[in-house]
Amino acid sequence: MNKTMRFVSIAALPIVMAGAAMAQPAKGKAPETMKIVSFTGQVQVKMADGSVIGIVPGAPVPAIPKDAEVVVLSGQAVFSVGNTVVTADKGDSFSFDVQGGKVEIAATGSKTEIAVSVGGSQAALGSGDAVSVGATQAGKAEISCTAGEVSVVTGSQTQTVAQGQSMSVAAPVVAMAPAASAAPVVPAQPAVPTVQPAVPAIPGETTATETPTTEATPEEIVLESTTEPVTELPPPVPAAEVAVDVSPSTP
Repeated sequence: MNKTMRFVSIAALPIVMAGAAMAQPAKGKAPETMKIVSFTGQVQVKMADGSVIGIVPGAPVPAIPKDAEVVVLSGQAVFSVGNTVVTADKGDSFSFDVQGGKVEIAATGSKTEIAVSVGGSQAALGSGDAVSVGATQAGKAEISCTAGEVSVVTGSQTQTVAQGQSMSVAAPVVAMAPAASAAPVVPAQPAVPTVQPAVPAIPGETTATETPTTEATPEEIVLESTTEPVTELPPPVPAAEVAVDVSPSTP
């Protein structure tokens, strides 16, 4: 399908990263959720169960599960899953799925024009077009057209890939920033008491500082004695001697 291609320079967008750096998935595996890297308007996500989530600037940004459809209601939005980046503008819509370890992107709606980038290659998808992206080996990925016809631009070269065809593109591994290794936790040393431990009290002694008390000096009590002249008594008169006659008793 011949159509006007829209080239999007992702580096030129004022992207505010909403997650960690994208990493090249291992062969045969792909993340099953898509991240919203940046958006300047409103985005709507239709889940497989029929529920709808609206996302506006300043609100929590959820991960988009597979088998969901994304609609950009206003502004521009950039999405990423594995080594695949999707750029869409107002009015664009696309579906996202993961099958067989490959990321599947399909342009839905009637006037959709989205860009699917893998490494330095960019595929232009219009309404009805679909591609799948899978890693083949380290540093390589394969873009396959599963519906319609897409044009893939790599540098100054453009290649048309029809339904059922695929092409290999470079997909440099973007290493995840290694998490800063936490410094070993050193058990906190017990704090050295600044107050010297109290000296055990000796029985009978008081540990508190005693304030010496000054005993009051007892007042001298002066007994005044009245000395009266002693009257001398006359010497005692000797008692009269009584003669007792002891006569022998008559038997």
